[in-house]
Amino acid sequence: MRIRVFAQSPEDFSAWLAHQRQPASPPSAGEATKGAEVFREKNCVNCHSIAGFMTRGRVAPDLTHVGSRTTLATGALANTPENLAKWLKDPQSEKMGVLMPQIGLETDQIQYLTAYLEGLK
Repeated sequence: MRIRVFAQSPEDFSAWLAHQRQPASPPSAGEATKGAEVFREKNCVNCHSIAGFMTRGRVAPDLTHVGSRTTLATGALANTPENLAKWLKDPQSEKMGVLMPQIGLETDQIQYLTAYLEGLK
């Protein structure tokens, strides 16, 4: 597992921490809204949690502010829309041994889900 450390002033860290405690903002329209529907329909909610979103997941990473992270897959990938889409399509090809299953998303579902998750900042 890779770890990145960011040195910040105490004030900046406190502001970051306060933001992290806030629930995710719901998408307002477009692909991100469709992505929230895919997140629910494909049962991502059973493993992942997002504060402010009706989720029950506790076994996989919390995705509340995933769009603001610099990496995905425990540091294996830079957090870009392209890498997120590749991850959603086939997690095993991006990081062998990962517990996230390949759930058979269609191309448009990956696009919508990527827009939704990238918007969670």
